[in-house]
Amino acid sequence: MNTGCEVQLARAPIINENLCGLLIDFEELVKSQSYSVAVTFQNKSITYLDLNKQANQLARYLRNQGIKGEELIAIFMGNSLQMIITILGILKAGGAYVPIDIHFPEERIQYILKDTGVNVIITQDCFLSRFEKNAITAISLDRIWCKISQELTTDLDVTISPHALAYVIYTSGSTGKPKGVMIEHGSISDKLRCLKSIYAINASDVFLFYRSAAYDASIEEYLLPLISGAKIVVVDHESNQDLISLLVENISLYKITILGFLPSLLSYFLAYLEATKCINQCWNLTRITVGGEMFPVQLAHRLLSVLPLRIYNVMAPLKIPLMRQYMNLNILNKHLVVFLLDYHWRVLPLMF
Repeated sequence: MNTGCEVQLARAPIINENLCGLLIDFEELVKSQSYSVAVTFQNKSITYLDLNKQANQLARYLRNQGIKGEELIAIFMGNSLQMIITILGILKAGGAYVPIDIHFPEERIQYILKDTGVNVIITQDCFLSRFEKNAITAISLDRIWCKISQELTTDLDVTISPHALAYVIYTSGSTGKPKGVMIEHGSISDKLRCLKSIYAINASDVFLFYRSAAYDASIEEYLLPLISGAKIVVVDHESNQDLISLLVENISLYKITILGFLPSLLSYFLAYLEATKCINQCWNLTRITVGGEMFPVQLAHRLLSVLPLRIYNVMAPLKIPLMRQYMNLNILNKHLVVFLLDYHWRVLPLMF
C-alpha cells in the first residue's frame, strides 16, 4: 500500500506464534488452583477443575458433531454457569462463538444469524421454540447434557493458532446496520494479559458478570478472571429487582473487588449509595473500570470522595481489543503498535 510518507510499517508481535494464550493460561491455572472456586451462580459454585472438565466434555461433543476449526457457533442464553461452560467449550473445540443477547429484537437476532451464516446455535430449553423456523441446528444444553457428560474430561489435543478466530461480536448499529467484528485468539489473549497486569488482578479478586456477553466490555467480566485465578459471580438480571440495588446487594454479599460501569450507570450507582447511605456495603471494591461513554471528571471526584479505590478509564471500548486508551499512558501494552492515519487512510509521519 502506498502510504504517502516514509514510515516503516511493523507488525505488532504476538505472544506466541504457535499457541493460543487464553486457553493455555486457563488450563495452567486449573493445575495450580484445581479446587479454587471459579464461578458462582445462584448460590452454587464450581471449581476450576470441574469447570475445565465440563468445558472439555462440551468441546468433545461439538467435535464429534463435526464442528471444525474457526466454525461460528451462536450462543443464545442468559448469563449463567452454562454460558461460561459453553464459551470455553466452543473455544476448546477450535470454534468461534457469536454471543446474541436474549433481549435483542427478533429482527436483529435474525440479521445476526443470517449475516454470520451459523449452522449451530447453543441455547436453553426455554428458548428452543424461537428457532424452530430457522434452518439451523438448535442445541439445548438442558436436554443433551446427559450425553455430553459421558465424554472424556481431559484437555483436548487441538492446536489453535493465535490468528484463529475466537469470537464475533456485533456493533450497536447506531450508524447503520450492525457490523460483526472478528476477534482473533492472539488479540484477545494479548489484551487479557495486558489488563491482568494493569489492573493487578490476582486469585483473591472477585468479578461480577452482569452485562450481556453480546456487549464487548463483558469479556473483562468472564474471561479476564479465568486467566487470573479469580472468581466470577454471575448475575442474570431477569428479576424485577432494580439493577442498581442488585449490584449493591451482590457487591456486599460476594465481596466483589472489581466492577465495570458505563459512566451513566456509575452516576446512578453513586447517587443510590449516597441516598441510601449504604456506601459501607461497597468497601470491598478496590477497582472500577469505566468506558463506553464520556466520563466526566466531576463524577470521578465524587466517587473517590466516598470510596478509596482506583478508577480505570478505558474510554470507548472499541471492537479491536488492543486499541484501548488508558488514563496512564505509561503502562500501555508492550506489544501494542498504533498507526495514526489521515482521512485518506495514509499513515501520518512522526511529526505532523
